[in-house]
Amino acid sequence: MFKINAIEGQTYEMIPTNKGKFLLMFRGYTYYQQNRSSNYYCSKKHTGCQARLKLDSNGKILSTAFTTHMHPAPQYVILNGCYVKVILTLNRVNLVTIIVLKNTQGVKLGSGITEDQTYEMIPTNKGKCLLMFRGYTYCQQNRSSNYYCSKNYTGCKARLKLDYNGKIISAIEGQSYEMIPTRKGKFLLMFQGYTYSQQNQSRNYYCSKKDVGCKARLKLDSNGKIISSIEEQTYEMIPTKKGKFLLMFRGYTYYQQNRSSHYYCSKKKSGCAARVKLDSNGKIMSTAFATHLHPAPQYVISNGRYIKFILIAGSIEGQTYEMIPTNKGKFLIMFQGYTYSQARQTCNYYCSKKDMGCRARLKLDANGKILPTSFTLHIHDPPKYMISRGEYIKLCR
Repeated sequence: MFKINAIEGQTYEMIPTNKGKFLLMFRGYTYYQQNRSSNYYCSKKHTGCQARLKLDSNGKILSTAFTTHMHPAPQYVILNGCYVKVILTLNRVNLVTIIVLKNTQGVKLGSGITEDQTYEMIPTNKGKCLLMFRGYTYCQQNRSSNYYCSKNYTGCKARLKLDYNGKIISAIEGQSYEMIPTRKGKFLLMFQGYTYSQQNQSRNYYCSKKDVGCKARLKLDSNGKIISSIEEQTYEMIPTKKGKFLLMFRGYTYYQQNRSSHYYCSKKKSGCAARVKLDSNGKIMSTAFATHLHPAPQYVISNGRYIKFILIAGSIEGQTYEMIPTNKGKFLIMFQGYTYSQARQTCNYYCSKKDMGCRARLKLDANGKILPTSFTLHIHDPPKYMISRGEYIKLCR
């Protein structure tokens, strides 16, 4: 691997893969080269991410680069001078297991598609491969087309079946969850993208939005397995300007497909595969897949009607930023993965790590666009966030 000077004095690295090619790593994200050209696209392009880079004849990143991603950066560690991809698997007990695959180096060896879903084949140290689907890993059974959850020995019943073309033809997903530490030293249980808080050291967990009326809750047995789950099933039908309706469920909107009982996420064109299906009584069926790749749209209610509130504004070099609400009722600007706080009621925004000496800053014009006088070179890594129920949650290091 080697370093090269890049845009705004920053650097990127070229990481060798098992196929003899290179991935470009910039700000923690990896990009692949398109047909030996100067164009590099995000390694998650197949999931809808549109981030991309272009190099000039000297190998410098041009200002036309678009580096806003719709997913977290992959996790790598450096071992004996080589990058090794870290795979996080969700444990069904109260731990997060980290598995280091010494020979992966971020290479995708194969993929299959079921509707809008893709999977990856990850090599192991034993010369075999694990199938990764929706963040979970599956092992092959005796060279057959059947794949079982890597946590099968703990009782997880999730499994997949592939056809002769490598496409997923059936999927039974398990009940894996993750325990996320909070700043108060406690844990939130994350299940299917939603967080639950524990009730008085018991085995009962209630939705983190219980205070606003959500009735979803879970119960674990003595082995940490989910034995009962009651999920909130209410939704609303929102009229559009075209005379149709959007289905709003848990803050996300879905459109109806050809007057059928199937509803797909409004961001399907961006790669989001979330969907719901209604039964003959209009109830959401258990086959719904409600895990999204993006924040929920923001709406306000005016005179009994939903009005979409756009938080994303135009910015420098055609890029975008987001306004993230804080617990204090204010907003942080997120731009290129970094957050900025407003200086009083001005158009100036300073890096959230200003107290540590970082001088990065933004200035907006009257239309909310970032002015070219902004300084976006940071002396630290960007903060880590995850998206849960359409909200940004800062991860504690």
